[in-house]
Amino acid sequence: MSHDNITTTQLYAAHRKNAKRELIRDMEWETEFEEFEERRLDGGDSKGEDGSK
Repeated sequence: MSHDNITTTQLYAAHRKNAKRELIRDMEWETEFEEFEERRLDGGDSKGEDGSK
């Protein structure tokens, strides 16, 4: 492999890793938002699971 191919491969791998991290972070945020909305719609308050605000 030439130096250009290795650099391109490394850039692609880094891009894929970052894209995967962003997907996971977005899914976690979406889950937290859905849980918050369920608590809010069920008449719950904004307290956390341990009872603190």
